[in-house]
Amino acid sequence: MYMAQAEIISDVIEEHFDEAAFLYQSRLQALASHRIGLSAFRRIEQRLLAHLDGLLVGGEMAWRLVEPNLQGPTRAAVAIAAYVACGLGEDPYIEQLYAVLRDAPSPIFCGVRDALRHTSSHDAVDSLSRWLYAAHPSLRAAAVDALSFRRAEIPLNVLTQLLADHSELVRQSAAQAVGRLRLRSLTPRLRELFDDKESAVRDSALEAAALVGEPSVGERCKRLAVSGDQSAGLAFTLLGRLGEASAVSEVFAPELAKVEPLREAVLALGPLGDAQALPLLLPLAEKRTYAGLVTVVTERLLGVDLVARKIAAPPPPPQDPRDELDEISVEGLPICEPRKLAELLTAECARLPKSRLCLGTAYGPEPLTQLISQGPMAQRTSAAFELALQRPEAPYQEMHQIGL
Repeated sequence: MYMAQAEIISDVIEEHFDEAAFLYQSRLQALASHRIGLSAFRRIEQRLLAHLDGLLVGGEMAWRLVEPNLQGPTRAAVAIAAYVACGLGEDPYIEQLYAVLRDAPSPIFCGVRDALRHTSSHDAVDSLSRWLYAAHPSLRAAAVDALSFRRAEIPLNVLTQLLADHSELVRQSAAQAVGRLRLRSLTPRLRELFDDKESAVRDSALEAAALVGEPSVGERCKRLAVSGDQSAGLAFTLLGRLGEASAVSEVFAPELAKVEPLREAVLALGPLGDAQALPLLLPLAEKRTYAGLVTVVTERLLGVDLVARKIAAPPPPPQDPRDELDEISVEGLPICEPRKLAELLTAECARLPKSRLCLGTAYGPEPLTQLISQGPMAQRTSAAFELALQRPEAPYQEMHQIGL
């Protein structure tokens, strides 16, 4: 009888784990979606949290079953197992995370880091402050990332040391922390990292510098965008979010005239907010690879529903309900009819003011807040970053925090 009950409980725990891992991966993909909105995203989160609660109710038995997943193979599996360890909250479980993080490959590091970002366990969070001084760089990186993600205070002298750490991962995480916490006093340290030997560190420093208001970011992004450097995509993204209108002729026009321009350059025209730049997208509307992105940019800038206006055809509905949770590809976006789009842009560009726009109105906190509350997830992420640039003294809220 007892064995039968144990098998049933084991099956239930495994089902909770499999569903949680699937939903966690779906959540990661949904964050980058230009179709999934807040209500659908919250449904994913609610289901995920319900399965996580089910695992924590399983206690020690659940831990024995999920513990092997701390070794991967996927980020989602590691994150769920690490979340259970954090939720159980006692030292032996936290020590397991400490052990697995040492010299961990990327999927394991990212999974454990994700759990540390989102856990409600005080024991796990208390451990992070000690890990800032750990011998292993993965522990220092996870600690500074999770603490800053949770907007916890990190001593400035410690953060300064981490910005100069010998580990690329630590420097990258420390730079991100400076941006999240908006620590303007550390701007000179970020500028030093602009020339770091590792591109991931340079990118994190540049993004953080934008958040703390470093004035040289725009010009640096222009140079990177035309350099062919692997950071060009981020450069275009930041130029859009910063509203660098002078970059349209210097940087965006040459890139968008290419046979295969960077996706980031196309999407950045939305945050850039310059309606006069929209005609640059017309040739791309005829290319299947870019046509959906053109729809995204046009709707963001003009505030029109192109499907409702019969300018774009809606994407086909998913055949499987679970497809709602899958990554949304470019092919899953509404596709504009080029002639109708050209007519719309001709009319709108003649009518609209030359000032920066968002959702068809003057760019500013109000339409950005509307995007955060009503827009698809990818645009919420961008709008939150842009709103932080508009409000230098306000906290920066990242949209991938659970519950936001």
